[in-house]
Amino acid sequence: MENMTGRSLKPVIEEQLSFHKEKIIKKSEQQSFIIILSYFLITYFISFSLYATNSKHTLLLFFLQSTFFVVIPFFFHNTRVLLKESINYLIR
Repeated sequence: MENMTGRSLKPVIEEQLSFHKEKIIKKSEQQSFIIILSYFLITYFISFSLYATNSKHTLLLFFLQSTFFVVIPFFFHNTRVLLKESINYLIR
């Protein structure tokens, strides 16, 4: 049998745990956006240097890169997490 104190504290503890989980998720989301944005900026500078040297297919590469690294992860959470983990793996 649970005592009275245990039953009265259980909702408070569960609320604190759910708040802590939300805080961790928000921090993880922020980190994934920072990683994806930094990777996108690096590849953007590479594409811009190709454009400056008049390389062929630069606009196509830029369009594909921006679609894959910005638009798709912005709308789909699982893609954002997968992309974040793959970039973390490549960095290690």
